[in-house]
Amino acid sequence: MTKITLAAIAACMMTVSAGGIKSKAADLAASEPPVEAAVAETPWSGELAIYGLLPWLDGDAGVNDLGPVSFSLTPSEIINALDFTIQASGEINYERFGLFADLIYFKISGSEASQLGPLVVDANLSVAMTAGTLAGSYAFYEDETATIKALAGARYWAVDTNFNLAIAPIGGVSASKVIQWWDPVIGLKAKKQLTEKVFITATGFIGGFGAGSDFMWDVFGGIGYEFNDHVAIAAGYRGLGADYSDRGDLVDLTAQGPLIGVGFKF
Repeated sequence: MTKITLAAIAACMMTVSAGGIKSKAADLAASEPPVEAAVAETPWSGELAIYGLLPWLDGDAGVNDLGPVSFSLTPSEIINALDFTIQASGEINYERFGLFADLIYFKISGSEASQLGPLVVDANLSVAMTAGTLAGSYAFYEDETATIKALAGARYWAVDTNFNLAIAPIGGVSASKVIQWWDPVIGLKAKKQLTEKVFITATGFIGGFGAGSDFMWDVFGGIGYEFNDHVAIAAGYRGLGADYSDRGDLVDLTAQGPLIGVGFKF
């Protein structure tokens, strides 16, 4: 009788002990945080920026051996004559390699009437300019706060001019011409984080080399602020110019002024 009682008590104690161990193990398992599935980082990235460049515009232009005619426009004069503009840049990257694009298009027009003795002269002029760049990029330097990329590609230029001169009462004259060409370009693009939110950035191109323009250049430097991982703003100064001539057509221009834009990362 005694042996049976002691055995029963031992069995009960072992059962209670095992139950306690299982209970503690269950409590520990419940207290551990759930293991989250690892999110794979994609090697692809991209960005799109919409910006506004308000320049001083100076240069000379000639069409079909007529000219050259010198011109000089201030930002306020460009605003008054501006019909339409679009200015944007973007980049798609796969690890260290990428494709960079930039587009500037604007159209300005104006008219002026004057009296020359018995003659009434009414002049109307419109000019549309396009500068579009497409270049491959390679990030040859990267660290935690800075990136420097080499760029190589081409820039397309087009200057579309329409001119109408009415001289009453004897008649008038009109002319229309699109001057267009391609420039090979090389350049650098750099970005440096100053703080978690503030950064500086710079982009520069040179090109032409006699293949299109005798020489062309384009430089930008600015400072920006990142609101989050997807939206940022930047402001700075940009200047660009080209010197082109072929078969009586001539375009020698310089544009420079402040720039502000907003960028989106994805």
